[in-house]
Amino acid sequence: MKRPYTLGLDIGTSSVGFAAIDAQYVPMRAKGKTVIGVRLFREGDTAAERRQFRTT
Repeated sequence: MKRPYTLGLDIGTSSVGFAAIDAQYVPMRAKGKTVIGVRLFREGDTAAERRQFRTT
């Protein structure tokens, strides 16, 4: 039977952080690793650049 857990997310403009904890607030482990981390993304282009191209 699977244990209940809580997944926490920190969603930013160019990254997503995550962590999973069990009912006793202990970090969960999956496949021998602690379930905690971050994913980084390239920052998106602003709409102003595209808008300038369309207006000229």
